[in-house]
Amino acid sequence: MTRASLSSGASALLLALSAPPSPLPLLVFVALVPLAGALDRLVDPASTPHGTPEREGLRLGAVFGTLYWGLTLVWIPQVAPRVGLWVVGGWAAVVLTLAGVTAFAGWSVVRLRRMGVPLALAFGLGWGGIEFVRSAWLGPLSFPWMGVALPLAGIPVLMQGAAWVGEAGIAVALCTFNGWIAASLRAPARRRGRVWAAGVVVVAIVAAAGALRIERLETERVARLLVLQP
Repeated sequence: MTRASLSSGASALLLALSAPPSPLPLLVFVALVPLAGALDRLVDPASTPHGTPEREGLRLGAVFGTLYWGLTLVWIPQVAPRVGLWVVGGWAAVVLTLAGVTAFAGWSVVRLRRMGVPLALAFGLGWGGIEFVRSAWLGPLSFPWMGVALPLAGIPVLMQGAAWVGEAGIAVALCTFNGWIAASLRAPARRRGRVWAAGVVVVAIVAAAGALRIERLETERVARLLVLQP
């Protein structure tokens, strides 16, 4: 297995580990950094001697998608003993379909980078954009509640922006942030401290704005009993 494949797999594991009910939701801010760095390295023709950079981007996206969706949808085959073994085949088909979508996300990031788009923006638009397409246009396979922003669902001060841009907008922002960190790691050492400090300031501003909005938000009792379907 290549170093790039390992980086893609590491990102899939980190993102899966950050999802609820994990106690490590803030991993989402760095979970995709190995993947973003691996996709960025493909822009160098010397790193893809056996294929085009875009084709390698497809492969890395597929590796990520297969592992990530295989792990997060593992609850599907768990019902096989009660429903039937055909459920395992359905789970595999769903995972491979979603892996195909993330494969195209990898292709998109590499394509944007080869067009000269900075890594942070390329990863935000390429990976985050396909995330939006997946969550909105795949019908029963959309799983809109399982996007990149899912780990922040339990941290309202960091999710307040969803009131204006939706979950997809938060996902694009998180992808951009991960791409930004990946770019800083590939930049000269003297610039890394400033980039990381700026990132911390941005997150702090977002959290402060969210806390202020929660504090001033007008509430109204609309029901005495609320039933939620799990």
